[in-house]
Amino acid sequence: MMTFPNAKINLGLHIINRRNDGYHNIDTVFYPVDWCDSLEIIDTNHKESRGSFNLVVKGASFYGQSHNNLCHKAYTLLKSKFDLPAMDCFLQKDIPSGAGLGGGSSDATNTLLLINKVEGLKLSQEQLSSFAAELGSDCSFFLLNKPLRAAEKGSTFYPVELSLSAYYIVIVMPPFTMSTSEAYSLIKPVTPDIPLESVIMLPVANWKYALKNDFEEVVFRKYPALKTI
Repeated sequence: MMTFPNAKINLGLHIINRRNDGYHNIDTVFYPVDWCDSLEIIDTNHKESRGSFNLVVKGASFYGQSHNNLCHKAYTLLKSKFDLPAMDCFLQKDIPSGAGLGGGSSDATNTLLLINKVEGLKLSQEQLSSFAAELGSDCSFFLLNKPLRAAEKGSTFYPVELSLSAYYIVIVMPPFTMSTSEAYSLIKPVTPDIPLESVIMLPVANWKYALKNDFEEVVFRKYPALKTI
């Protein structure tokens, strides 16, 4: 069975404050875009090798070992709850890693969804959301996959009446990245003057005056070329 995990973009991003658990409370809007990876999972049905997850990853944008991949972690998480058979997983990475597009989170959530279908686990939306949240703060978003305002750690969602179907979305991926941890370490949290839920309701033509991403200042300082882009 095959699926195509899509990316997301952030429309605005405010870092509100640092939490006691070490994370940050944020305010942003997640918006799904049709830039996709390809994910296929096959139940190999080899009873003698139950519990084996053979992950093959292709794509120039993939970095790291396959056992650290979130797809593998999604299988391991479900395996701890259910008697899963051996599976072959083929992942074609087209969404760039380290781009803030949520590709890894989308892959992980779609792995949960595929295994649920392939094995007939009949997991509820609530159960899937709980498993997704264990894998990453934004993983649950890809279960809903529609424009949503994200708060707290990025895993608490609120509905947003928003459609950009009348517009083109251009995504530029420069030849450099900054890790999330480094970006957060350079941020000084602050409550925005205008709440994001108010800004996002403005006409799109006015967003360039009011829609802010708190990471821009620190990232532009390190990579001036990004500001030019």
